[in-house]
Amino acid sequence: MAIGQSRTVERILRTTGDLPAGYPKGGFEGARKLLTVGTGDKTYNRDGWVFQVISWNAAHRSDEDALIRSPQMIKADKGLDGLIIEFDDDCIAHVVICEEKATEHPRQKVKSQFWPEFEHLETGARDNELIASVTSLLEKSDDPDPDQAVADILWKEKRAYRVAVTVGEKHAS
Repeated sequence: MAIGQSRTVERILRTTGDLPAGYPKGGFEGARKLLTVGTGDKTYNRDGWVFQVISWNAAHRSDEDALIRSPQMIKADKGLDGLIIEFDDDCIAHVVICEEKATEHPRQKVKSQFWPEFEHLETGARDNELIASVTSLLEKSDDPDPDQAVADILWKEKRAYRVAVTVGEKHAS
């Protein structure tokens, strides 16, 4: 995942097997940088990215038919942490907007950051980001007309939210 090959990881999650012969193995230096905490740096940006990868993996394991956007490749990148398109009888059932944070204070994070962000999304202020991400995911699927599928979505009725936060030992039974 850290070397930018989420499609390979996705394939591994769906089947078993090795990388195809000749598969590019570039990106290792960038992966090392992504997973390394520099001297004097805080660990939370790296940990947050790793947590997004864990959440992405969990989303794949919970719904193998969903279209799931790959994790961001930039630590602490602002934007949608995750996006999932769930289907019901080949129709889009939900566009799930994910907020995922590794934090020592999950309740505070949800209250001060997630809920205001979700309220902001409900206003339609970031629909351009949603449309671009949903269209991109649908282009990779068998959908014959991603633009029409996006146009047909009633955003307020199809929008759903998912929160994932780390918890301490007290809550990890």
